[in-house]
Amino acid sequence: MNYEIIQLDEFTGTKATIYSALPEGEEHTLFDRFVEEYNKDFPEEILSIADLLEDMGCK
Repeated sequence: MNYEIIQLDEFTGTKATIYSALPEGEEHTLFDRFVEEYNKDFPEEILSIADLLEDMGCK
């Protein structure tokens, strides 16, 4: 299976660039699919991951 590397603009900033893999023929990145799959059962953890990614990219 082939993948394209996609920059996640919402987490990318002056300190780092954050990427996710996009499987060939798919519309959503693996990160997007992860969030969709686990957000219902683990919303606080998903927010924590998003906050950490934003901190890495922007702070």
